[in-house]
Amino acid sequence: MKRIILFRMSGILLLLMLSVSWHSPVAAAGRASLGVLIQAVSQERADFIGLERPEGAYVAAVIEAGSLLRAGDVILKVDDTIIKAPADLQGVIRLHLPGEQVQLRIARGKERLQISYTLKHAAVSGGAVRTGQPA
Repeated sequence: MKRIILFRMSGILLLLMLSVSWHSPVAAAGRASLGVLIQAVSQERADFIGLERPEGAYVAAVIEAGSLLRAGDVILKVDDTIIKAPADLQGVIRLHLPGEQVQLRIARGKERLQISYTLKHAAVSGGAVRTGQPA
């Protein structure tokens, strides 16, 4: 009888833990976004902007008016995190809330810029990184 009670208690604790993680402040506030569509950086693009290898997240399109980012920019770093691929960018942005500011290091042609960027609200979506994935 005690084993069944302990098992039920474990089940209740497990459900409680899942409930706490499901209703996190980040989920309640919405997902942060840069308001752009991103793609992997091609070798051609890397050569054109002076990168040794294809890395970063290529801004394919800007979907939020008034953005400091432009189509064609390559995001190389967010705060202290180096961006090697679009999934890295999405991962670091998911750690933030809409309205927070991040420091972006971008390549705009051969020029390297550091900009302070306020994150926007985005619809919550799941799945793997695809070409033209929102970030």
